[in-house]
Amino acid sequence: MYNKIVKRLFDIVISGVALIILSPIYLILAVLVRTKLGSPVIFHQERPGLNGQIFTLCKFRTMTDERDAEGNLLPDAVRLTKFGKLLRTTSLDELPELWNIFKGDMSLIGPRPLLVSYLPYYTKQEQLRHSVRPGLTGLAQVSGRNMIAWDDRIAKDVEYVKNISFLMDIKVVLLTVKTVLHHSGVEVDTARVESNFAKERQERLDTIGKLKEEPQRTIAFYIGSLAVGGAERVATNLAVYFESIGYKVYMVTKLKADTEYELKDSITRIIADITKDEETGSRIGNLRARINKLKSIWVEIEPDMIISFIGKNNLMAIASARQLHIPVVVSVRSDPNREMAGRLNHMLYKYMFGKAAGIVLQTNEACEFFPQRLQEKITVLPNSINPAFIDCINEYNSDCNCRQHDIIAVGRIDDNKNEKMLIDAFAKIANKYPDWKVRLYGGGDHPEILEEYSDNLGLKGRVIFHGKVDDVPKRMQEASIFVLPSKIEGMPNALIEAMTLSMACISTDCPCGGPKDLIKDGWNGYLIKVDDTNALAKRLEQLINDENLRKTLGENASKIIDRLHPNIVNKMWADYVENTIETM
Repeated sequence: MYNKIVKRLFDIVISGVALIILSPIYLILAVLVRTKLGSPVIFHQERPGLNGQIFTLCKFRTMTDERDAEGNLLPDAVRLTKFGKLLRTTSLDELPELWNIFKGDMSLIGPRPLLVSYLPYYTKQEQLRHSVRPGLTGLAQVSGRNMIAWDDRIAKDVEYVKNISFLMDIKVVLLTVKTVLHHSGVEVDTARVESNFAKERQERLDTIGKLKEEPQRTIAFYIGSLAVGGAERVATNLAVYFESIGYKVYMVTKLKADTEYELKDSITRIIADITKDEETGSRIGNLRARINKLKSIWVEIEPDMIISFIGKNNLMAIASARQLHIPVVVSVRSDPNREMAGRLNHMLYKYMFGKAAGIVLQTNEACEFFPQRLQEKITVLPNSINPAFIDCINEYNSDCNCRQHDIIAVGRIDDNKNEKMLIDAFAKIANKYPDWKVRLYGGGDHPEILEEYSDNLGLKGRVIFHGKVDDVPKRMQEASIFVLPSKIEGMPNALIEAMTLSMACISTDCPCGGPKDLIKDGWNGYLIKVDDTNALAKRLEQLINDENLRKTLGENASKIIDRLHPNIVNKMWADYVENTIETM
């Protein structure tokens, strides 16, 4: 009743009234568009509507028709002017679609009408999005607009269709108002963050088709657990990705932690540690038992490749798979000097890594640890951006006026993360800036020790220990400055995430070179020496005093998405795995 009759009546009445009331605004915008961007004022494009029927969508144009010497249109980023960006961020370019709604091509609320060229690439389930009229706004738009991945966006469309109701539409309307007022969840240069759906799906189909030409590839990931941490998140995301492109995926872990990243049901989880009954009573005996148990797992699942993560797990993977002639790729997730600490360990790792099919490192500097004979085995694959943070990219992030006077650090409270350095630096300048605070997010064994130290410096209430939180993206959105004061890091996820959310960032130039690979000093952040408290205090004061500088650094930092978008990094991994398997 609501969907078939009432919803359409609402569309007619609301769009009709809006067209009349907003007519002066239409006229003003039309004149401005004609003056600033040229003719035609209205952009027309065919889109699929109800039941896939094609209609002509109307929008105000937002780009010029600038062309190169050969007559080809210049890239979108060049043709998108400041005025065009304003139209997009305020959604004023969408106003002509009210005419589409009044005519019956569209509805106020529903899945956004996408390109006609995308039609062949929807799954049967996803085709449900065309069983209702497309909308001016919808559930996907208020869940991230053009920032969320295609799979997630279309899943939101299907969710809306399955649960369509008056209350659902009211919810979407209220969230739309909030989204538009905050200019949130939209990247005006869509080419930066939004891949071509048809191309992405075709590449996936091509990959799956290629895999189907041969027996299905099987890949096994081996790591200590899936407890919440950087390496664990990378392993989980890669497992999900490889499953999505047609691999049979196993996640083999030594143990199961209390709190872990979630896997899809189609990914098989295996716990590899020995049980109490399998223990031998000696360390050497237990080591052999663990290797033999892993070996039996590899024999049973017959993977085409094993990818292991972190320290001794890498050694265990090589030792257990060596006689089975299964290629093992080892992944070092931190500074090799730390992950393989000690002279004997150095020798053992370098010997064992010689037996690996490949060595994956996160940074260029980490390569220097390994002897020349291993250099040919090394591939540098950076961490990708956590998809949860891409979902949160929006114009609000780059608006310093909307940010609180907070300096934040995210990570475990311990000696290596070196939050003490941040506290000491803040203590030097805190009296000058009484409205600024330091907020620390992360757990630790004894954070109360550092909290007492902070209080003794007279910073009680100015340095706040929040512990572990689930809404880190939101906390980053609300803060002005991010600091990574670590002594040693691999490729620091927290820094990547802060840069993604347009934060002004300061980081130590710590080994093994992760921050240096991410930050160009003075352009998209600042690098300082490890434990240089005075330099940190100087940079903090510089950023506190210059809001425009914070905004500029943040905007430049957000360009990290061009390098580390999950689609880009996952494809790098897929190409690497395929090439490695084929050359074995």
